[in-house]
Amino acid sequence: ACLVASGPAHAQDSGVDRWQRGGARDASGSHGSGGGVQVPPARRSLGASAVASVVKLVGLVVVFMPLAIHMGFRNQQLIALLVMLGSASTVSCYVMARNMGHDGTLTSTIVMMTTLGCALTLTVWLWMLRAGGFVA
Repeated sequence: ACLVASGPAHAQDSGVDRWQRGGARDASGSHGSGGGVQVPPARRSLGASAVASVVKLVGLVVVFMPLAIHMGFRNQQLIALLVMLGSASTVSCYVMARNMGHDGTLTSTIVMMTTLGCALTLTVWLWMLRAGGFVA
């Protein structure tokens, strides 16, 4: 992971020392999303997060994938649509929510839930498309 110092750097400090003291942030985004989830506020928004995650991982695919199949999309085109529709919400959603004045708890919980859930749902969707003969 790429580390970015969030304070004055001293010549004698190594990046690892600053990281252990909490003076650096993980620029890869894991700290800003799932790594930054605070449990008590996240519990309050668990229902809304679960609904949003199911809509993202299942609902969008259920609505738009049959339309794509009906329109004649197959193989790589169908896989590209599946990835766009059914993959995890991105960390940039958290950054955008923070920039718009939201505390980011709901957004970071959704990012965390969709990241964990898409491993299962994408596998199931791929299996269903292949079993249906829409993907070679």
